Amino acid sequence: MKLKIIGSGGCVSTPRPCCNCPICVEAREKGFPYARTGCSLYLED
Repeated sequence: MKLKIIGSGGCVSTPRPCCNCPICVEAREKGFPYARTGCSLYLED
């Protein structure tokens, strides 16, 4: 089994769903690079 790590931004994505803290609000307004996705793996099989 072969795994590729294709994203290692963090354990929690930003903005978080239903969160209204200043960081999440700013990430929704400005988008990338303020908005981040979580970890991603690709399984080659």
